[in-house]
Amino acid sequence: AWGGALVNTGFTIKICYNSINTIRQAVAEQLAAAINAKGNEIAQGKFHAAALPVLWKDYIPAMDAHKLPCFMIGWLADYADIHNFAYPYAHSHGAFAYAQLYNNPQNDQLLAKGVYTPDGPVRSQLYNDVMINFYNDCPTIVLYIAVGRGYRKDWVQGHYYNALYPGMYAYDKWKWPTI
Repeated sequence: AWGGALVNTGFTIKICYNSINTIRQAVAEQLAAAINAKGNEIAQGKFHAAALPVLWKDYIPAMDAHKLPCFMIGWLADYADIHNFAYPYAHSHGAFAYAQLYNNPQNDQLLAKGVYTPDGPVRSQLYNDVMINFYNDCPTIVLYIAVGRGYRKDWVQGHYYNALYPGMYAYDKWKWPTI
């Protein structure tokens, strides 16, 4: 960063997570340890990172007020479309882009066009361009995607995997004896 000056200057950062989320805590602690180790390796110990728990009641307001220096947050789809993932992170008015003060006018234009473009190669290229811009700007680092398991008896019928719904929705399940 800054033409290599960061290695000589160093930095201190707090990696925030909501305090009751043990998975985010573990990731924040691992990330801090990795930054500190790399700081010792290439910057003579000038990189300093620490995990910082924040109460959930304060977490989102602090994120929206741009008061968290580095934070972890997740996104569940509202609907099954790439726009639902691209907009929150890559559009200047998206929930997480706004929280990070990320602003790329080209992405804003591409997303405004993409949402109204029918599925196909033109739309695919628009969102691919958004992804390339986002990758090059690097406002966010995607760390992990949560994976879960669901267990049920073999006589439970009606279950199908739905990536848009976390957990198990029981309303459409029924019992049917197996033979």
